[in-house]
Amino acid sequence: MSLEERFSPANQTELYRTQLRERRQKASESLPELGQDIRRLANLSYPTAPNDVRETLAKEQFIDGLMSVDMRLRIKQARPADLNDAIRHAVELEAFNKAEIKQDNGKGYSRAITRDGTNSDASDKTVELLKNMQTALTDLQQEVRALKQTRAQYQNHKNRGCFNCGKFGHFKKDCPDSSVKRGHPNSQNLPEVSHEKQNGVIGVNKLANEAGMFIEAKVNGCKAKMLIDTGATVSLISKKMFDSMKSQVLSPMDREILTANGSPLILFGKTIIDIDLNGHVCSNIAVVADLNVDGILGIDFQRSQNCVINITKGSIWVNGRENRLHFEGQIGCYRVDVATTIKTASY
Repeated sequence: MSLEERFSPANQTELYRTQLRERRQKASESLPELGQDIRRLANLSYPTAPNDVRETLAKEQFIDGLMSVDMRLRIKQARPADLNDAIRHAVELEAFNKAEIKQDNGKGYSRAITRDGTNSDASDKTVELLKNMQTALTDLQQEVRALKQTRAQYQNHKNRGCFNCGKFGHFKKDCPDSSVKRGHPNSQNLPEVSHEKQNGVIGVNKLANEAGMFIEAKVNGCKAKMLIDTGATVSLISKKMFDSMKSQVLSPMDREILTANGSPLILFGKTIIDIDLNGHVCSNIAVVADLNVDGILGIDFQRSQNCVINITKGSIWVNGRENRLHFEGQIGCYRVDVATTIKTASY
């Protein structure tokens, strides 16, 4: 009796019952260890209860103390008879779960390995990804380059004059110097102008060294001797001069140009040039052609820039500013033709 009072006092029963209700599986604790400890607490908590009652209380507390929710549900569905039966079901389920997890992890790491120990699938995907990135980068660079060219063309052409006559204040479609007068009051009585390519005629032969009036200028920053030709209907620059200008936009030419002897010039297109005459800069459209001179300033330039030529003084006034003329070449005489194609209205 003294031993029972010493090692199992009655006032500690409530303490054991509290420990039994709060008993849960620890992280590093095995299932048999949990079951053994719960059996000990059940015996200490209910020392006078029948054995089957203690087994039932221990079984229920063991199931409730498991960490895995899925394991608790499966053991309850198995309806174990006592604590030992519940522990047996728990150990089996734990072994099945560990085997399943190990198998799944083994499948996840199954992959082809090359001789040097690298993952061939990952290497192929990386190479393919790099190729796609390189292709996308190349396409992007081309788009940026095209955008820069378009922007440069816009910057060069905005605030420029008409593409037909070079004057400011209107566009080519509204040019008053166009061969077709829109809205003319007597347009019904005028001959109909064909939409075929028109022939511009200049008074220079590129195969000879003519006598002429030259003016020194800078064309887009390049030094040039420009021929002042009152017989040329358009202004021109040589292909050599155009090639010396960098980042220039070349537009297609929709006209045929003949020399004074009637032979056609080899044309490459047209562009807008900035002509610097002693610090005064003026813009004009110029046709790029096969010439032996740097360039020709024709009637279009002379009209748009209000040019006045004084051969006696050897000067030319451009927009009221005097510039010196240089006479070079051999004196000669050339035939000047003006050619255009028209259609007369039928009567």
